[in-house]
Amino acid sequence: MNIRNEKQFIQNLVKFRKRKKWSQSQLAEETSLSQQAISSFENGKVSPTLPTLFKIINALELEVTLKER
Repeated sequence: MNIRNEKQFIQNLVKFRKRKKWSQSQLAEETSLSQQAISSFENGKVSPTLPTLFKIINALELEVTLKER
């Protein structure tokens, strides 16, 4: 993930979590991740693995669209 995409990911993660009115702890519970992991993603300290990313996407009820550059 490049810097621009990483910043966008972080902004979207926070935006969609807050849209559901969930705390980091609630998202952690829904994804079977720790609150510390969610915090680390949102603070840009760690990037989630692909399986973890899909857990987050599913919990937040989002869709993924792939496109060519």
